[in-house]
Amino acid sequence: MANASPLSPTNQHFFQPLLPGFQSNLKIPVNYFSEHIEGKHEGKTVTLRTDASERTWEVKMEGHRLTEGWKEFVEAHDLRIGDFVVFRHEGDMVFHVTALGPSCCEIQYPQSSRHEEGEESGENEISEKEGEENVQKESDKSSSDLNCFSQSVTHSNISRDAVSVPRDFVKRSGFSKGRHEIVLMNEEGKSWESEVKSYMSGAVYLVGGWTTFCTENKLDVGDSCTFKLLQKAKTPVFQLCSRTKVESMNITGESKFVKLTPTPSSLALGKSIYR
Repeated sequence: MANASPLSPTNQHFFQPLLPGFQSNLKIPVNYFSEHIEGKHEGKTVTLRTDASERTWEVKMEGHRLTEGWKEFVEAHDLRIGDFVVFRHEGDMVFHVTALGPSCCEIQYPQSSRHEEGEESGENEISEKEGEENVQKESDKSSSDLNCFSQSVTHSNISRDAVSVPRDFVKRSGFSKGRHEIVLMNEEGKSWESEVKSYMSGAVYLVGGWTTFCTENKLDVGDSCTFKLLQKAKTPVFQLCSRTKVESMNITGESKFVKLTPTPSSLALGKSIYR
């Protein structure tokens, strides 16, 4: 039996922490580059794909760095210093990229538009983020005030200092494109600067100020809060008008979150280690 090609997708993984300056280029680990790429694929374009959308990204490889096109990939997936990226080679210089937050939990992105159009998916495919968005949409639609939206505080949005904004609210309020400076305000009128930012994947997030707002207003993981848009203000204001403690749906008392910790051995085997 012939030996497997060294460029077989099997067991070909590498991961990198995102350090200051990562936005302009990403360095491929030297050992991985010398074993799987050097002398075979230098100077070629690699294709990146993720579970965030069906779009693929063409990124130029110069030496052992990903350069032209990498910045656009970073911005589309809201990657930040402290995150990790795991690359899995699928053959022919196509890599599937998984993004992990600082706590090594996989970053969940909103489901793609094809699911929103009615394509069926199994129950097991519903991610934490998708479930979170469903709750947001239900709360949003049930509100008697179209200028309001509800959101839950989660480990994920606290650690990333960013929280998704329901799409129905985004369409009504005109925040569907670009970046918009906004102000978060509590019931007493104290304010925090933030912004609403849209991404090429179609997701819209409130970015920056969220973690501080939750901390200073004693909003804990599991709490639900409702914001009202004050349209008369010069800078749009999202004012906290109500808050509710949401009891866990998990009757066993066990956490519904798992921590994914990448290790050299787990990546080499193409497995996830749950701890």
